[in-house]
Amino acid sequence: PLADASVRDGAYSGKNYGDDTSFLVKSSPNSGFSREAYLKFSLSGVPKVGKAKLRIYGRSVSGNSSVTVGCYAVNDDSWTEPGITWSTAPVSLTTVLGSVLVTNSQQYYEIDVTSFVRSQLSGDKVVSFVLKDVGTSDKTMEFHSRENPQDRPQLLILTDSVGGSTGPTTVNTVADASVRDGSYATKNYGSDGSLLVKGSPKVGFSRNTYLRFPLSSVSTTIGTAKVRVYGRNTSGGSGVKMDVYGLDNDTWGEGTITWNTAPAAQTISLGSVTVTDQAQYYEIDVTNYVKSQASGDKVVSLVLKDAGNADKILEFNSKENGQYPPQLVVTDGSQPMTTLSRQITPAEQQPDSAITSGAYSLEEASDNIHNFESPKLYPNPVHNRLTIEFPTAWQGAYNIQIIDGGGRLQSTEKVRVRPGGYNLGINIGELKLKPGIYFLKLNNSSGRSETFKLFIN
Repeated sequence: PLADASVRDGAYSGKNYGDDTSFLVKSSPNSGFSREAYLKFSLSGVPKVGKAKLRIYGRSVSGNSSVTVGCYAVNDDSWTEPGITWSTAPVSLTTVLGSVLVTNSQQYYEIDVTSFVRSQLSGDKVVSFVLKDVGTSDKTMEFHSRENPQDRPQLLILTDSVGGSTGPTTVNTVADASVRDGSYATKNYGSDGSLLVKGSPKVGFSRNTYLRFPLSSVSTTIGTAKVRVYGRNTSGGSGVKMDVYGLDNDTWGEGTITWNTAPAAQTISLGSVTVTDQAQYYEIDVTNYVKSQASGDKVVSLVLKDAGNADKILEFNSKENGQYPPQLVVTDGSQPMTTLSRQITPAEQQPDSAITSGAYSLEEASDNIHNFESPKLYPNPVHNRLTIEFPTAWQGAYNIQIIDGGGRLQSTEKVRVRPGGYNLGINIGELKLKPGIYFLKLNNSSGRSETFKLFIN
């Protein structure tokens, strides 16, 4: 953003917080405890708004509470980051543009702000928002500001599209925990940094893992949904088949669930994956079950089991781990599309002409749609480690190029893709690229080529 800052009421109403590395949102019945957060973005160089989403990175820091944060339009853009206070802050419009449920899971939260951004593009080309707790929960939410060195606020704009899809939405768990049978059947493992799955014929050695995901941030028609867990088979030997089951009871608590209190899962497996000793993300398709939950309470609970009793330990990262948490990746099923995106980040203040000029344009990206299954990139946006998942049909030697918006080659690498499906990890952090939009191009000597838009935080 061009500017962002919190304001606070009561005795702090004359104080400025513009240089803080975080901004707070809180609504309290007690004077001096309420905070609101103002953000301002420039739309200079944006030719068209197909869709616009405000993205903020943070969480609820008041325990396990979940709070609905609303985004409101501000027509007065004259406020400044070093000058704004509660007393001087411009008044927002009263109708909420959109809202999102913020949990204690540290992640990006998104709010659709398309209509207001379109109206500002046709006006002064500056857009201001204010974030508020739409209730009076008396809970604090903390988000990274533009002064933070990473995961800053973003305004993600789809400038043009064919079909209007917005790409995949990645949802992190709001609760996850393993349970263990036998003499451990009353013990809770909710605070552990890992999740275990094991099926054993011996009492006291079996573990199941429970996951819960909110669908409140999924604003699209669900095309596909995959649960992803990062880890491996730590017992060595051959791969182990792991199944995922639906769980209709979402009331279990991460800090209280045990083998004895865990709700029963459905008896029919939703899908399975073979887990080897290679540490990576493992995916299982859960589309139909997620669709059924999206039309209901918009909460998805899943259970991971080794139904075959292989007596091997599968260990995965939990949300308490510092990286690679469990995820639910949902794609837009409204229509197939190709889109050119513009991600406005605090560190990127150059003219936006690169989004339609440079080495790759919307038309060139459209030309790269083939009649074979495409690789998948995740996470996207990416900060450190990127995974390229190659489908079964892709094999042999490939060049991987990363090109910036001005058409300049930033990185090139040759890899050999093994047949039968292959996951390749790339350490984006080592490339020390500035935040912004890039293109990742895959090609081989036989003419197979694919170009992807890559967002780097």
